[in-house]
Amino acid sequence: MVTDYKPKMAVLPRWLLAAVVVLVSIVAATATWIPENSDFPYADDVSGDYCRTRVPTCCTDRDDECTVPILDTVCYCDMFCSRDRTDCCPDFYETCQGHTGAVCYDNGKKHFEGTTVKRGCNTCTCKRGRGDEGEWQCGESICLMREDTARDVNAGRYGWRADTYSGSHFSPLTLDEGSSYMLGTKKPDKFISTMVPINYEDLAKQLPTNFDARDKWGEWVGPIRNQELCNASWAFSTTAAASDRLAILSNGTELERLSAQQLLSCNRKNKNPCLDPGALENSWWFMRRTGTVPETCYPFVSGNRENVDKCRFRKSDGSCPSSDNFANNRLYKMTPAYLLSNNTVDIQYEIFSNGPVQAALLVKEDFYVYKSGVYKHTGVTSHLPAD
Repeated sequence: MVTDYKPKMAVLPRWLLAAVVVLVSIVAATATWIPENSDFPYADDVSGDYCRTRVPTCCTDRDDECTVPILDTVCYCDMFCSRDRTDCCPDFYETCQGHTGAVCYDNGKKHFEGTTVKRGCNTCTCKRGRGDEGEWQCGESICLMREDTARDVNAGRYGWRADTYSGSHFSPLTLDEGSSYMLGTKKPDKFISTMVPINYEDLAKQLPTNFDARDKWGEWVGPIRNQELCNASWAFSTTAAASDRLAILSNGTELERLSAQQLLSCNRKNKNPCLDPGALENSWWFMRRTGTVPETCYPFVSGNRENVDKCRFRKSDGSCPSSDNFANNRLYKMTPAYLLSNNTVDIQYEIFSNGPVQAALLVKEDFYVYKSGVYKHTGVTSHLPAD
């Protein structure tokens, strides 16, 4: 990466200069034209009086003649230059905009005292440090997406790859927020442990060497869905497994994606949808006793954790909350859920014979940066405070 390249600039019209900068950014996206701790393109060693020497000192709006010589080019003192802060004179902000406080830099851009920037999940404020120098004072929350966690996972031989998903809705979340908003399954009730698990060990010889559900069932197995910022993994996994099994059992005649929103909003045992965790056993009980309508009838609307939808499906008249007048409002009910053992062969045979299964996962801090491969806890986050 080029970090200290300081081009010798000629006097060019600003529209042409902008075109050149855009072209360079496309051809060499990894190069930086902004020297560290500078206000591009003029470093601190050229500070002095520039706009102050003009008459008038500053120009309102855009004025391409509002310039002052600097090095072998010119800098600007018109208000237009402050839009991108790339060609203003070194004393423009103090002279023309009245900024006299501390100055902080972030990715080569100048920020004045009191301004804030976001670094991961933390907000940093430019404040006066020693003397008149500015310094960033940042929050100390542990972020959900950590570069060091992803780097350590990818540097090891753990069998899976990591990514921080920069710019996604995960980026501004703290670890506590991520745990609160994106998990959501309660530890199974005690009576689950009293259920007798199904054992397929005697049928293991019937399993093929290789198996891909996409080859066997194709579109009968639905896509991975996004629960967004809603504590609803229990509802999504239940309706996804039920939808896939319904399609497989009906030989593809029933391809409905069942409504996770109905489970969230209409299950009375889940008092605070998207906020409180839900129980897998309660969701299957609801689908057995009440039934669930398709997604087209009752679409998911609680992706924002603040948008907690009340139950809007009335079984008495079967009216769909969606605007689709032709949506299927049929209630699909399920047979009782059953338990599998932890034996790999039993789980393989169940998937091969009947379709997707549902499992609960104890999530550790490194899981949030999972991208691909077979996940297992790595221990690279062991230095973080215990939850």
